[in-house]
Amino acid sequence: MADPGLIHQAIKRVPHIPVHLSTQANATNWTTVDFWKDLGVKRIILSRELRLKEISEIHEKVPDVELESFVHGAICIAYSGRCLISNYMNHRDANQGTCTNSCRWEYDIKQNKESLAGLEQSQTILSSDGNYLSPGDGYYVEEKERTGEEYPMEEDENGTYLFNAKDLCAVELLDDIREAGVMSFKIEGRTKSEYYAAMATRSYRKAIDDMANGNSFDLNNLNDLTALSNRGYTTGFYARNPKEYGENYHDNRSLERSHKAVGMNCQWDQANGLLWFEVKNRLEVGTEIELFNPEEQGTVHISKLINEKEKYVDVVHGGGGRAAFPLEKDPGPFAVLRRPLYQKELDLLTR
Repeated sequence: MADPGLIHQAIKRVPHIPVHLSTQANATNWTTVDFWKDLGVKRIILSRELRLKEISEIHEKVPDVELESFVHGAICIAYSGRCLISNYMNHRDANQGTCTNSCRWEYDIKQNKESLAGLEQSQTILSSDGNYLSPGDGYYVEEKERTGEEYPMEEDENGTYLFNAKDLCAVELLDDIREAGVMSFKIEGRTKSEYYAAMATRSYRKAIDDMANGNSFDLNNLNDLTALSNRGYTTGFYARNPKEYGENYHDNRSLERSHKAVGMNCQWDQANGLLWFEVKNRLEVGTEIELFNPEEQGTVHISKLINEKEKYVDVVHGGGGRAAFPLEKDPGPFAVLRRPLYQKELDLLTR
């Protein structure tokens, strides 16, 4: 919850139900957290803009309030809870959980009713004094404290993505975040598929278990996350000076995805030695797929495919119902099936 009036009414009318403060309420310092604690809030979902040092200070000053923090997923280009782009453009309110990620759509930079691409085509490469002009001369921004770091405002054939923040991925920092006082890790999952939710949760669950058992970080957890659709990863504000920029100005598509989900909602037919699954994407006979469940993972060679009519086929397609392939062991109902991208799909991504 984020509205003070509703929080007050909830605590008064149903005091036995704990209230968690949404990140939309912008809790960014210990005095704010202390205020909400006095009102009766049990847990604070902190703003994404906080650094580890600031989280640690909040925990030190208000130790009896539970802290929760985002560790993975999309990052708003605006201050948490203060973006109105989706509401303005699509009548869907980010503060009510229906954001359409309008900030990630294509935008054209225009001047004098022409696109920048058109202006550059007609622009001379020399200035009046004979010096070479930089591409898109005059179309960049520079932060006053960072002289020389020029962020070009330009477009290619796909448009431009001025507001396109990279995705948060803090799986390598979980121990540091826990030490700062966070007791619950939050994965952003708005508009994400079951496959995304399953694989992201699995990776973080394994990382948390390794951390609790004193094991070193397993790079496979990060590899599984980079195989998901993403816009490039950043550690966000947790690190004071992250090595990578926090925005992807050039593209809104995933450049990292290497796999596709092909099956969910599995049911093992023990009598016939078949695994039935709901088809999510194209799958061909001869494909080497990966099979994941909460406890383990493995690879399976698809030697045969059977469609819903129980006929052998060479390929099944997403949205085409259920299909099956031979499998000797029950992977459980929560198994996820995925495959590497086919060459045609890779070619489309690189166009």
